[in-house]
Amino acid sequence: MTKQYMTHRCLIAPPEMADDFFANTVIYLARHDEEGAQGIIINRPAGIQIKELLNDLDIDADNVNPHEVLQGGPLRPEA
Repeated sequence: MTKQYMTHRCLIAPPEMADDFFANTVIYLARHDEEGAQGIIINRPAGIQIKELLNDLDIDADNVNPHEVLQGGPLRPEA
C-alpha cells in the first residue's frame, strides 16, 4: 500500500477536540513525510503586529508591511 503524505495541506480541528490547544484551529502542514510532520497554526491571532515583534527582537522592521502575528507553531509531536 502506498503511503499518502499531506505536505502543503490544511487540517481543520473540530471544536469538540479533547485537546483545547488544538480545538477550532486550522493547521498548515509545512512538512509531512516518513520522518513525521511539522505544522503551523494559521488562524489564531497573537494580538501583536509583525513590526512590533521584530523591533522587540532588535531586527530592522522599517520596510515591513503591517501584518498581525499568528499564534502557534511550529508544532512537532515531541513538543
